[in-house]
Amino acid sequence: MKKTLNEFWLSIGDYLHLYAIRTGAVKHMIVQNYLTGDSKGKFGNSVFYKSLDQNMVRAVSENWHDAKSPEQLDKRARFAELNLWAKRFNNMIKIGYCGNTGNQVAYNKFMSFNLKNAMTGDGKPTYIDYSKVLIAKGLLSVMVPVSFLIDPDENFVELIWTDNSYEQTANPSDYCRVLLYNITQDKFAFYLGDVKRRITTVTFSCPDGFLIKGNKLIIYSFFVSETGKRVSNSRFWGEFILS
Repeated sequence: MKKTLNEFWLSIGDYLHLYAIRTGAVKHMIVQNYLTGDSKGKFGNSVFYKSLDQNMVRAVSENWHDAKSPEQLDKRARFAELNLWAKRFNNMIKIGYCGNTGNQVAYNKFMSFNLKNAMTGDGKPTYIDYSKVLIAKGLLSVMVPVSFLIDPDENFVELIWTDNSYEQTANPSDYCRVLLYNITQDKFAFYLGDVKRRITTVTFSCPDGFLIKGNKLIIYSFFVSETGKRVSNSRFWGEFILS
């Protein structure tokens, strides 16, 4: 097969480059097309390449190891702790951040907000301040708690709130959503049923063994519109020892 002179120089250059790397004769080599003047390859801490018909060169950092400053380590610790906790109720986060994501997915939006607002402690240990976590974030009117009942013997939870469905940023048909977190067992339970804002009370059973006397429990709730596109901020009901 006949080759043009240009193709010949390209093939020779590529062959020399490949041979040098495979044999270890040189660790860095620049290949140049002698007809066009194009260069490619690495020499020292410089990389030669072509972009938009121009020969370019850029520097390569000699230090590629991760930054391990106290500030960076603290950020990583906070992210790891929040992510380990939150990824197990991602189904609720997808609902709670449905209308507030912009160009971010719901989970990323949740992480971004709560890393800034719900993580406490300088350095180690860092921990989640559950009272500051928002599992939902939106513009609908928030739930206003009246009372609650947690019965480990009968295995149910009841929440009662004020009817504020008359407010401009509320609708009687908004659905109630509830997340329970058993800190002692490190387990979650959810209410995703049909009770609406105007009903002002929800009662539901929990998985067997979830409500154990002496366990520590926290409760969040929020509203989501019938279309699933609007939500309220979540409400933190508190942290309780079951008795």
